[in-house]
Amino acid sequence: ETPLSTPTARDSLDKLSLTGHGQPLPPGFPSPFLFPDGLSSIETLLTNIQGLLKVAIDNARAQEKQVQLEKTELKMDFLRERELRETLEKQLAMEQKNR
Repeated sequence: ETPLSTPTARDSLDKLSLTGHGQPLPPGFPSPFLFPDGLSSIETLLTNIQGLLKVAIDNARAQEKQVQLEKTELKMDFLRERELRETLEKQLAMEQKNR
């Protein structure tokens, strides 16, 4: 007597690959891994993950661009402040010398 085995995800994937892409499954076929458009839930999840990764990459690039702009602005502010400080130090030195 052969023991009954429960179908596994592997069995479902094997049956799925036998049907060919886009071909309908026979009526009553157990298809817990399929969506109406014929994509498996794993494929759909991977597609969604890929979309999320693209959005994350775009956001990271935009954020990096913003950081670079802010860094440039801060550097310019720093240089202006340093130039102003040096000018004021020279003026102070001249006034102290003239006393």
